[in-house]
Amino acid sequence: ARFDGYRLAFNQRKGSLIDMAHAENLRLATDLLGYFAHWITPEGMPKRFDTHFFITTAPAEQQAAHDRLETSDGIWISPAEALARSERNEFPLVFATIHQLRELAVFHSVKEALEASAMQHVVTHVPILEQGAEGTRVYLPDDAANKWDVPDHMTRS
Repeated sequence: ARFDGYRLAFNQRKGSLIDMAHAENLRLATDLLGYFAHWITPEGMPKRFDTHFFITTAPAEQQAAHDRLETSDGIWISPAEALARSERNEFPLVFATIHQLRELAVFHSVKEALEASAMQHVVTHVPILEQGAEGTRVYLPDDAANKWDVPDHMTRS
């Protein structure tokens, strides 16, 4: 609740993280972030993003919250559990998120994932969209054998 006003301002592009940090006398602990991934939305999508993913440890008392724009729920679960729930169609995950969760699921702890991220070279992933008789499919250039269906609502503006 304390930061709801800031979230609203961010969503309306009327504020910045640094403005909030100054107003709340907070220090951004960027030294605790692990750079994990870089994804660019495929050409042909109505909205394109150039997104960098970071990981970190959350305090035990941290409460999950979602922004109501890009996310619709906020829960703390393991990558393996998120993938299992997605497989059971309990909640949808997009192509990039599934790939990121698969990469994270191999680690036994956040500490282990952070240590690995400190030593890895982050590769930029730019999936390819393909139109075909079966609909729109998406795949990574080095993994053309594994093509994923893209729901129609994601390819319309």
